[in-house]
Amino acid sequence: YARAGGLFAAAIERAPGDSEALALFSLNHRRLGHFGEAVDTLAKAMALDPASAALRWPSYQHALFYLRRYADAAAGGERQIALLPVLARNSAFVRHTAIARFEVDSDRNRLFERLRNLPEDDANPERIAGRYIAALYAGDLAEAERLLSSSRIPPTAQFEIDTNPLNPIGLERALVACLRGNTKLAAEHAASVEAFLRQGNWTGNVRWNSRGQLVRVAAYTGNKAEALRLATELRRDIAGKDFQTELGELNRLGRTYALLSERDEALAILRKLMTGPSITAFAGSPRLIRHRERRLVGRPGRLRDR
Repeated sequence: YARAGGLFAAAIERAPGDSEALALFSLNHRRLGHFGEAVDTLAKAMALDPASAALRWPSYQHALFYLRRYADAAAGGERQIALLPVLARNSAFVRHTAIARFEVDSDRNRLFERLRNLPEDDANPERIAGRYIAALYAGDLAEAERLLSSSRIPPTAQFEIDTNPLNPIGLERALVACLRGNTKLAAEHAASVEAFLRQGNWTGNVRWNSRGQLVRVAAYTGNKAEALRLATELRRDIAGKDFQTELGELNRLGRTYALLSERDEALAILRKLMTGPSITAFAGSPRLIRHRERRLVGRPGRLRDR
């Protein structure tokens, strides 16, 4: 990414009006953890090509999240939803905008209502994803389990509720079963996606995502030692490779450490996420992190005895 940044800078110097090059340069900045530069560069791209707002604003909002500029992410997102029907129909963008607003006003009831009523699209089929997130954060685990239980949805179906592009619904079913104290069912759900995750042809950033999900599989199937080994290796191998993906994986590892009763590791990651750049999507803004950790404490399904 550092080398790519130099090439982008040289290209933009020769063609400063190239909005596509600026947009790609912004994405490269994010991979390096340069979120201020990512915001400024993408703002220039949209100023040069206002018609690209529907395409660029979700990425721009993500960068604002990392900088904890929630008021800007909320107000700007709401404005774009009002102006652009394509974004009003984008469940992920509407969700992120609702979360940004929650970071500003702390209104849980309004957040949950917005999540329950996200538009239906490929990322929110039958509006399950939004309602599931709302149920999980409201502490209604029975409703969360019911929403995930449709036999029409195979365990390897991708469930886009997080920054992870590789999130089979079987692992969400395992999480809810674990939180409800049913570790046997959690293990069954996790085992149902293990072969899929191990198929070995993942490329790009998804290879890190697949390794992170295998940590969860090991944890939910009762192999704590294996889960901790895989987590340690992932953290070692991803460090410094891709700042943005590393933050996402740390977020998910923190949750797994908490379920494994590895308190020190979980708290160390939590402190990093709370004091450094934030992370977008349902699992990661600061108020949601705090809300999540309160929900995990004392749950009967914690895996400390396994």
